[in-house]
Amino acid sequence: MTVRRRLQHETAGAGECFPANPYCGTRTRLPAEDYVIKEKYLRRYRRLAEFLSEAGQPHIAGLDALMNVGPDSDEIWIEKGLSEAEKRFVAIHELVHARRQLSGEDFEDYQVEEPIVELEAIARTPTAVLGQLSNGLALTLLHDFLTDFGQFNPNTAEGLAAIQRRISVLLGGRPTTACAPASKSHE
Repeated sequence: MTVRRRLQHETAGAGECFPANPYCGTRTRLPAEDYVIKEKYLRRYRRLAEFLSEAGQPHIAGLDALMNVGPDSDEIWIEKGLSEAEKRFVAIHELVHARRQLSGEDFEDYQVEEPIVELEAIARTPTAVLGQLSNGLALTLLHDFLTDFGQFNPNTAEGLAAIQRRISVLLGGRPTTACAPASKSHE
């Protein structure tokens, strides 16, 4: 897909790239009320992570969090050994995954999805928390770019759309959702 074609997705040509989805983009707030966040010592499962990594799932090699676990698949487990700032960021990151899944925006390909989630999580994380992480200055500058120094609120449709456009710019014009919103005539 050329850059021009990718940019068309962000404008009027979106329906041509992806099928219309009535749920696409309908959820802007993180679904924190739908999940129970628990701290667990996940790193003791490093061998399992290494095995799964060798089986073609390299993204879980770090194993800082697991989502959709527990008896009702409504839990997010976060590595207990992380700092408080890291735990907050990881929780936001996992909730961004959940928001995108519930809206039908997520890509199946991890290599495509993960940078989008990471950048949205940076935009949603308070700068005071980002400043406590390694590379805090760079993360804060990235947050300020994505949110236009706090002018774009990711909990509103307009703010999230503006942030997604900036994420697309950072990713070379790539689409940031795997769906296109349904037209008004389909609602």
